[in-house]
Amino acid sequence: MDNDKHEEIKDAPWQKEGNRIGEITFKRNKVHMYKKMAIKGLAFVLIASLSGGICSYVLVERRLSKVYNPPDNSLYGLGTISQDYPRNNMTRVAQLVGPSIVGITSCPEGFGASSLSPNGSGIIFDSRGYIVTNYHTLANSEKITVKLSNSRVFAAKFVGADPKADIAVIKIDASNLPIAHFGDSSKVQVGQVAMAIGNPMGDEVFGTLTAGVISAVNKRLQVAQTTYRLVETDCTINDGNSGGALCNEYGEVIGIGNHEFSTMMNKDVKGIGYALAINDVNKIIKDIMGLSGDKNIVPESSLNKSPKVSMDIRAEDYLDASKGLQGTVIKDINLEGSASKAGLKQGDIIVEMEKSKVTSINQLDSLLASYNVGQQVTVKYMRGDKLYEAKVTLSNKR
Repeated sequence: MDNDKHEEIKDAPWQKEGNRIGEITFKRNKVHMYKKMAIKGLAFVLIASLSGGICSYVLVERRLSKVYNPPDNSLYGLGTISQDYPRNNMTRVAQLVGPSIVGITSCPEGFGASSLSPNGSGIIFDSRGYIVTNYHTLANSEKITVKLSNSRVFAAKFVGADPKADIAVIKIDASNLPIAHFGDSSKVQVGQVAMAIGNPMGDEVFGTLTAGVISAVNKRLQVAQTTYRLVETDCTINDGNSGGALCNEYGEVIGIGNHEFSTMMNKDVKGIGYALAINDVNKIIKDIMGLSGDKNIVPESSLNKSPKVSMDIRAEDYLDASKGLQGTVIKDINLEGSASKAGLKQGDIIVEMEKSKVTSINQLDSLLASYNVGQQVTVKYMRGDKLYEAKVTLSNKR
Protein backbone atom coordinates (compact mmCIF):
# COMPACT_ATOMS: atom_id res chain seq x y z
CA MET A 1 0.00 0.00 0.00
CA ASP A 2 2.90 2.18 0.59
CA ASN A 3 3.68 1.83 -3.00
CA ASP A 4 0.24 3.13 -3.81
CA LYS A 5 0.85 6.44 -2.03
CA HIS A 6 1.32 9.30 -4.30
CA GLU A 7 3.93 11.88 -3.72
CA GLU A 8 2.47 15.25 -2.99
CA ILE A 9 3.19 17.61 -5.78
CA LYS A 10 3.58 21.28 -4.96
CA ASP A 11 2.13 24.00 -7.07
CA ALA A 12 4.48 25.30 -9.73
CA PRO A 13 4.88 29.11 -10.03
CA TRP A 14 2.59 30.75 -12.69
CA GLN A 15 4.14 32.70 -15.51
CA LYS A 16 2.54 36.13 -16.15
CA GLU A 17 1.62 35.69 -19.76
CA GLY A 18 -1.95 34.90 -20.79
CA ASN A 19 -4.86 36.96 -19.39
CA ARG A 20 -2.82 39.29 -17.25
CA ILE A 21 -0.71 40.45 -20.07
CA GLY A 22 -3.76 40.74 -22.32
CA GLU A 23 -5.47 42.94 -19.79
CA ILE A 24 -2.59 45.41 -19.61
CA THR A 25 -2.34 45.58 -23.36
CA PHE A 26 -6.09 46.41 -23.72
CA LYS A 27 -5.82 49.40 -21.37
CA ARG A 28 -2.91 50.88 -23.27
CA ASN A 29 -4.77 50.52 -26.62
CA LYS A 30 -7.81 52.44 -25.23
CA VAL A 31 -5.72 55.40 -24.13
CA HIS A 32 -3.96 55.44 -27.47
CA MET A 33 -7.33 55.52 -29.29
CA TYR A 34 -8.44 58.60 -27.30
CA LYS A 35 -5.22 60.38 -28.19
CA LYS A 36 -5.70 59.65 -31.88
CA MET A 37 -9.26 60.96 -31.78
CA ALA A 38 -8.14 64.18 -30.07
CA ILE A 39 -5.36 64.73 -32.60
CA LYS A 40 -7.72 64.12 -35.53
CA GLY A 41 -10.30 66.52 -34.08
CA LEU A 42 -7.72 69.23 -33.54
CA ALA A 43 -6.38 68.76 -37.06
CA PHE A 44 -9.90 69.03 -38.50
CA VAL A 45 -10.56 72.26 -36.63
CA LEU A 46 -7.25 73.76 -37.78
CA ILE A 47 -7.84 72.77 -41.41
CA ALA A 48 -11.41 74.08 -41.36
CA SER A 49 -10.33 77.39 -39.84
CA LEU A 50 -7.52 77.80 -42.33
CA SER A 51 -9.79 76.96 -45.28
CA GLY A 52 -12.50 79.34 -44.07
CA GLY A 53 -10.01 82.14 -43.65
CA ILE A 54 -8.60 81.65 -47.14
CA CYS A 55 -12.06 81.49 -48.73
CA SER A 56 -13.26 84.57 -46.86
CA TYR A 57 -10.16 86.51 -47.89
CA VAL A 58 -10.58 85.60 -51.55
CA LEU A 59 -14.32 86.42 -51.58
CA VAL A 60 -13.90 89.73 -49.78
CA GLU A 61 -11.02 90.78 -52.03
CA ARG A 62 -13.01 89.97 -55.15
CA ARG A 63 -16.12 91.72 -53.82
CA LEU A 64 -14.26 94.86 -52.81
CA SER A 65 -12.30 94.97 -56.03
CA LYS A 66 -15.63 95.39 -57.89
CA VAL A 67 -16.99 98.03 -55.54
CA TYR A 68 -14.03 100.16 -54.66
CA ASN A 69 -10.53 100.45 -56.12
CA PRO A 70 -8.53 103.14 -54.35
CA PRO A 71 -5.71 104.60 -56.44
CA ASP A 72 -2.13 103.89 -55.39
CA ASN A 73 -1.50 107.54 -54.54
CA SER A 74 -4.54 107.85 -52.28
CA LEU A 75 -3.49 108.46 -48.72
CA TYR A 76 -6.94 107.83 -47.23
CA GLY A 77 -8.18 105.30 -49.74
CA LEU A 78 -10.28 107.87 -51.60
CA GLY A 79 -11.00 106.75 -55.13
CA THR A 80 -13.68 106.47 -57.76
CA ILE A 81 -16.51 103.98 -57.62
CA SER A 82 -16.31 101.27 -60.23
CA GLN A 83 -18.93 100.96 -62.94
CA ASP A 84 -19.77 97.58 -61.43
CA TYR A 85 -20.99 99.25 -58.26
CA PRO A 86 -24.44 97.78 -57.49
CA ARG A 87 -27.19 100.31 -58.32
CA ASN A 88 -30.02 101.06 -55.95
CA ASN A 89 -33.56 102.06 -56.88
CA MET A 90 -32.82 105.77 -56.75
CA THR A 91 -29.93 105.40 -59.17
CA ARG A 92 -32.13 103.50 -61.60
CA VAL A 93 -34.92 106.08 -61.32
CA ALA A 94 -32.47 108.91 -61.96
CA GLN A 95 -31.21 107.14 -65.07
CA LEU A 96 -34.69 106.29 -66.30
CA VAL A 97 -36.48 109.57 -65.65
CA GLY A 98 -33.68 112.15 -65.54
CA PRO A 99 -33.19 112.48 -69.33
CA SER A 100 -36.90 113.31 -69.78
CA ILE A 101 -36.85 116.23 -67.31
CA VAL A 102 -36.30 119.69 -68.80
CA GLY A 103 -35.76 123.21 -67.56
CA ILE A 104 -38.29 125.81 -68.70
CA THR A 105 -37.61 129.52 -68.94
CA SER A 106 -40.51 131.88 -69.53
CA CYS A 107 -39.34 135.25 -70.75
CA PRO A 108 -41.36 138.43 -70.23
CA GLU A 109 -41.42 140.92 -73.09
CA GLY A 110 -38.10 142.73 -73.44
CA PHE A 111 -35.92 139.96 -71.98
CA GLY A 112 -33.77 137.49 -73.86
CA ALA A 113 -33.79 133.80 -72.98
CA SER A 114 -30.01 133.81 -72.61
CA SER A 115 -30.25 136.26 -69.72
CA LEU A 116 -32.52 134.08 -67.60
CA SER A 117 -32.17 130.74 -65.81
CA PRO A 118 -34.89 128.10 -65.92
CA ASN A 119 -37.73 129.09 -63.59
CA GLY A 120 -39.61 125.82 -63.82
CA SER A 121 -39.42 122.19 -64.85
CA GLY A 122 -41.21 120.02 -67.37
CA ILE A 123 -41.57 116.38 -68.44
CA ILE A 124 -41.21 115.06 -71.98
CA PHE A 125 -44.16 112.69 -72.50
CA ASP A 126 -44.00 112.37 -76.29
CA SER A 127 -40.76 111.77 -78.22
CA ARG A 128 -41.88 114.29 -80.85
CA GLY A 129 -41.16 117.13 -78.43
CA TYR A 130 -44.32 117.47 -76.33
CA ILE A 131 -43.75 118.56 -72.74
CA VAL A 132 -46.12 118.92 -69.79
CA THR A 133 -45.50 121.51 -67.08
CA ASN A 134 -47.28 123.91 -64.70
CA TYR A 135 -49.29 126.68 -66.29
CA HIS A 136 -48.20 129.31 -63.79
CA THR A 137 -44.58 129.06 -65.00
CA LEU A 138 -45.68 130.11 -68.51
CA ALA A 139 -48.58 132.51 -68.10
CA ASN A 140 -48.11 135.94 -69.68
CA SER A 141 -44.82 134.92 -71.32
CA GLU A 142 -43.62 136.40 -74.58
CA LYS A 143 -41.05 133.64 -75.17
CA ILE A 144 -40.55 130.14 -73.79
CA THR A 145 -37.28 128.25 -73.98
CA VAL A 146 -36.56 124.65 -72.99
CA LYS A 147 -33.24 123.23 -71.86
CA LEU A 148 -32.78 119.47 -72.17
CA SER A 149 -30.77 117.31 -69.81
CA ASN A 150 -27.94 117.25 -72.39
CA SER A 151 -27.84 121.10 -72.28
CA ARG A 152 -29.41 121.60 -75.74
CA VAL A 153 -31.73 124.63 -75.80
CA PHE A 154 -34.89 124.99 -77.91
CA ALA A 155 -37.56 127.61 -78.41
CA ALA A 156 -40.93 126.22 -77.34
CA LYS A 157 -44.42 126.71 -78.69
CA PHE A 158 -47.41 126.85 -76.38
CA VAL A 159 -49.99 124.15 -77.22
CA GLY A 160 -52.67 124.67 -74.58
CA ALA A 161 -53.43 124.65 -70.87
CA ASP A 162 -55.95 124.12 -68.12
CA PRO A 163 -55.30 127.11 -65.82
CA LYS A 164 -57.65 125.77 -63.15
CA ALA A 165 -55.56 122.63 -62.80
CA ASP A 166 -52.32 124.59 -63.42
CA ILE A 167 -51.30 122.22 -66.24
CA ALA A 168 -49.93 123.26 -69.63
CA VAL A 169 -48.46 121.55 -72.68
CA ILE A 170 -45.70 123.03 -74.83
CA LYS A 171 -43.76 121.66 -77.81
CA ILE A 172 -40.20 121.96 -79.11
CA ASP A 173 -39.00 121.20 -82.61
CA ALA A 174 -37.16 117.96 -81.88
CA SER A 175 -37.68 114.23 -82.32
CA ASN A 176 -36.60 110.90 -80.83
CA LEU A 177 -36.48 112.44 -77.39
CA PRO A 178 -36.38 110.34 -74.20
CA ILE A 179 -39.79 110.17 -72.57
CA ALA A 180 -41.10 109.55 -69.08
CA HIS A 181 -43.60 106.79 -68.42
CA PHE A 182 -46.75 107.57 -66.46
CA GLY A 183 -47.85 105.27 -63.64
CA ASP A 184 -51.24 104.81 -62.01
CA SER A 185 -51.73 107.29 -59.17
CA SER A 186 -54.78 105.38 -57.93
CA LYS A 187 -52.45 102.59 -56.79
CA VAL A 188 -50.12 104.83 -54.80
CA GLN A 189 -50.03 103.98 -51.09
CA VAL A 190 -48.84 105.79 -48.00
CA GLY A 191 -45.30 104.78 -47.07
CA GLN A 192 -44.12 104.02 -50.59
CA VAL A 193 -40.79 105.42 -51.70
CA ALA A 194 -41.06 108.62 -53.75
CA MET A 195 -38.54 110.73 -55.67
CA ALA A 196 -38.91 114.25 -57.05
CA ILE A 197 -36.81 115.30 -60.03
CA GLY A 198 -36.61 118.89 -61.23
CA ASN A 199 -34.57 122.07 -61.30
CA PRO A 200 -34.99 123.70 -57.89
CA MET A 201 -32.52 126.53 -58.50
CA GLY A 202 -32.21 126.77 -62.25
CA ASP A 203 -28.87 125.94 -63.88
CA GLU A 204 -27.06 125.73 -60.57
CA VAL A 205 -28.68 122.45 -59.57
CA PHE A 206 -30.18 121.24 -62.85
CA GLY A 207 -31.83 117.81 -62.70
CA THR A 208 -31.81 117.43 -58.92
CA LEU A 209 -33.33 114.32 -57.32
CA THR A 210 -34.70 114.35 -53.78
CA ALA A 211 -36.09 111.24 -52.10
CA GLY A 212 -38.72 110.59 -49.46
CA VAL A 213 -41.98 108.74 -49.03
CA ILE A 214 -45.64 109.19 -49.89
CA SER A 215 -47.18 110.71 -46.76
CA ALA A 216 -50.80 111.01 -47.96
CA VAL A 217 -52.88 110.12 -51.01
CA ASN A 218 -56.06 111.58 -52.52
CA LYS A 219 -55.48 114.80 -50.63
CA ARG A 220 -58.09 117.40 -51.53
CA LEU A 221 -57.36 121.07 -52.07
CA GLN A 222 -60.42 123.28 -52.47
CA VAL A 223 -59.76 126.68 -53.98
CA ALA A 224 -62.95 128.62 -54.69
CA GLN A 225 -65.02 126.08 -56.66
CA THR A 226 -62.10 124.01 -57.97
CA THR A 227 -61.01 120.80 -56.25
CA TYR A 228 -57.53 119.39 -56.76
CA ARG A 229 -56.57 115.78 -56.04
CA LEU A 230 -53.04 115.78 -54.74
CA VAL A 231 -50.34 113.34 -53.66
CA GLU A 232 -48.50 114.44 -50.52
CA THR A 233 -44.82 113.70 -50.02
CA ASP A 234 -41.88 114.81 -47.91
CA CYS A 235 -39.74 115.16 -51.04
CA THR A 236 -38.52 118.70 -51.56
CA ILE A 237 -40.74 120.55 -54.05
CA ASN A 238 -40.00 124.24 -54.49
CA ASP A 239 -40.71 126.81 -57.17
CA GLY A 240 -38.07 125.50 -59.59
CA ASN A 241 -39.40 121.96 -59.13
CA SER A 242 -42.86 123.02 -60.28
CA GLY A 243 -43.72 121.01 -63.37
CA GLY A 244 -41.19 118.30 -62.52
CA ALA A 245 -41.84 114.63 -61.86
CA LEU A 246 -42.82 112.85 -58.68
CA CYS A 247 -41.87 109.20 -59.28
CA ASN A 248 -42.28 105.86 -57.60
CA GLU A 249 -39.44 103.40 -57.09
CA TYR A 250 -40.04 101.86 -60.52
CA GLY A 251 -39.37 105.13 -62.33
CA GLU A 252 -43.03 105.78 -63.14
CA VAL A 253 -44.35 109.34 -62.89
CA ILE A 254 -47.18 109.43 -60.33
CA GLY A 255 -47.58 113.19 -60.06
CA ILE A 256 -46.55 116.62 -61.34
CA GLY A 257 -44.87 118.67 -58.62
CA ASN A 258 -46.45 122.02 -57.81
CA HIS A 259 -44.91 124.49 -55.40
CA GLU A 260 -47.96 126.75 -55.38
CA PHE A 261 -50.14 123.90 -54.11
CA SER A 262 -47.64 123.38 -51.30
CA THR A 263 -47.93 127.05 -50.40
CA MET A 264 -51.72 126.88 -50.41
CA MET A 265 -51.91 123.76 -48.25
CA ASN A 266 -49.19 124.52 -45.72
CA LYS A 267 -47.95 128.07 -45.54
CA ASP A 268 -45.66 127.55 -42.58
CA VAL A 269 -44.99 123.81 -42.67
CA LYS A 270 -41.60 122.60 -43.84
CA GLY A 271 -40.89 119.21 -45.38
CA ILE A 272 -44.25 118.68 -47.10
CA GLY A 273 -44.76 118.94 -50.83
CA TYR A 274 -47.64 118.28 -53.19
CA ALA A 275 -48.07 116.98 -56.71
CA LEU A 276 -51.14 116.81 -58.91
CA ALA A 277 -52.07 113.13 -59.35
CA ILE A 278 -50.86 111.84 -62.72
CA ASN A 279 -54.19 110.24 -63.60
CA ASP A 280 -55.79 113.70 -63.58
CA VAL A 281 -52.83 115.16 -65.46
CA ASN A 282 -53.09 112.47 -68.13
CA LYS A 283 -56.73 113.33 -68.74
CA ILE A 284 -55.92 117.03 -69.02
CA ILE A 285 -53.11 116.29 -71.50
CA LYS A 286 -55.52 114.32 -73.68
CA ASP A 287 -58.00 117.20 -73.54
CA ILE A 288 -55.32 119.69 -74.56
CA MET A 289 -53.87 117.53 -77.31
CA GLY A 290 -57.28 116.68 -78.67
CA LEU A 291 -58.70 120.19 -78.19
CA SER A 292 -61.78 118.50 -76.81
CA GLY A 293 -63.71 121.71 -76.37
CA ASP A 294 -63.39 121.61 -72.58
CA LYS A 295 -64.13 125.18 -71.44
CA ASN A 296 -61.17 125.01 -69.05
CA ILE A 297 -58.66 124.54 -71.89
CA VAL A 298 -56.87 127.74 -72.85
CA PRO A 299 -55.72 127.99 -76.50
CA GLU A 300 -52.37 129.26 -77.70
CA SER A 301 -53.52 132.82 -78.31
CA SER A 302 -54.24 133.47 -74.64
CA LEU A 303 -50.65 132.80 -73.59
CA ASN A 304 -48.35 134.11 -76.29
CA LYS A 305 -50.11 137.47 -76.51
CA SER A 306 -49.64 139.95 -73.71
CA PRO A 307 -52.90 141.65 -72.77
CA LYS A 308 -53.44 144.83 -74.79
CA VAL A 309 -56.39 145.84 -72.65
CA SER A 310 -56.67 146.89 -69.05
CA MET A 311 -59.08 147.39 -66.17
CA ASP A 312 -56.90 150.28 -64.93
CA ILE A 313 -55.78 148.48 -61.78
CA ARG A 314 -52.56 147.21 -60.25
CA ALA A 315 -53.14 143.81 -58.66
CA GLU A 316 -51.19 141.10 -56.83
CA ASP A 317 -51.78 137.43 -56.11
CA TYR A 318 -53.93 136.76 -53.07
CA LEU A 319 -54.35 133.59 -51.02
CA ASP A 320 -56.14 132.79 -47.78
CA ALA A 321 -55.92 129.01 -47.37
CA SER A 322 -57.97 129.07 -44.17
CA LYS A 323 -60.96 130.43 -46.11
CA GLY A 324 -60.16 128.65 -49.36
CA LEU A 325 -59.99 132.04 -51.04
CA GLN A 326 -57.61 132.74 -53.88
CA GLY A 327 -57.55 135.46 -56.50
CA THR A 328 -55.97 138.83 -57.25
CA VAL A 329 -56.23 141.71 -54.82
CA ILE A 330 -56.43 145.28 -56.11
CA LYS A 331 -53.48 147.16 -54.62
CA ASP A 332 -53.99 150.36 -56.58
CA ILE A 333 -56.82 151.63 -58.79
CA ASN A 334 -57.21 154.51 -61.23
CA LEU A 335 -60.19 156.41 -59.94
CA GLU A 336 -60.96 157.55 -63.49
CA GLY A 337 -60.46 154.06 -64.94
CA SER A 338 -62.84 151.34 -66.07
CA ALA A 339 -62.75 149.20 -62.89
CA SER A 340 -63.42 152.17 -60.61
CA LYS A 341 -66.31 153.29 -62.80
CA ALA A 342 -67.75 149.76 -62.49
CA GLY A 343 -67.69 150.02 -58.68
CA LEU A 344 -64.46 148.17 -57.74
CA LYS A 345 -62.25 149.56 -54.99
CA GLN A 346 -58.77 149.11 -53.61
CA GLY A 347 -58.64 145.92 -51.50
CA ASP A 348 -61.28 144.06 -53.53
CA ILE A 349 -60.30 140.51 -54.47
CA ILE A 350 -61.11 139.48 -58.04
CA VAL A 351 -61.99 135.75 -58.09
CA GLU A 352 -63.72 135.28 -61.44
CA MET A 353 -63.97 136.80 -64.89
CA GLU A 354 -66.48 135.63 -67.49
CA LYS A 355 -67.12 132.39 -65.54
CA SER A 356 -63.40 131.55 -65.43
CA LYS A 357 -61.80 131.37 -61.99
CA VAL A 358 -59.02 133.85 -61.36
CA THR A 359 -56.30 132.46 -59.08
CA SER A 360 -53.31 134.65 -59.99
CA ILE A 361 -52.36 137.88 -61.74
CA ASN A 362 -50.79 135.84 -64.55
CA GLN A 363 -54.08 134.06 -65.12
CA LEU A 364 -56.01 137.33 -65.08
CA ASP A 365 -53.65 138.77 -67.72
CA SER A 366 -54.02 135.61 -69.81
CA LEU A 367 -57.80 135.93 -69.74
CA LEU A 368 -57.65 139.62 -70.62
CA ALA A 369 -55.41 138.82 -73.61
CA SER A 370 -58.36 137.32 -75.48
CA TYR A 371 -60.43 140.55 -75.35
CA ASN A 372 -60.32 143.84 -77.20
CA VAL A 373 -60.67 147.45 -76.13
CA GLY A 374 -64.27 148.41 -75.55
CA GLN A 375 -65.49 144.90 -74.78
CA GLN A 376 -67.37 144.39 -71.55
CA VAL A 377 -66.54 141.55 -69.15
CA THR A 378 -68.35 140.31 -66.07
CA VAL A 379 -66.13 140.29 -63.00
CA LYS A 380 -66.85 138.74 -59.60
CA TYR A 381 -64.96 139.99 -56.57
CA MET A 382 -64.91 139.65 -52.79
CA ARG A 383 -65.25 142.64 -50.50
CA GLY A 384 -65.07 141.54 -46.91
CA ASP A 385 -67.14 138.38 -46.65
CA LYS A 386 -69.51 139.23 -49.50
CA LEU A 387 -69.33 138.35 -53.18
CA TYR A 388 -70.13 141.10 -55.69
CA GLU A 389 -70.46 141.24 -59.46
CA ALA A 390 -69.66 144.07 -61.85
CA LYS A 391 -69.47 144.69 -65.60
CA VAL A 392 -66.19 146.30 -66.59
CA THR A 393 -65.59 147.94 -69.97
CA LEU A 394 -61.99 147.29 -70.97
CA SER A 395 -59.71 150.19 -71.85
CA ASN A 396 -56.36 150.58 -73.57
CA LYS A 397 -53.39 149.20 -71.69
CA ARG A 398 -51.12 152.06 -70.65
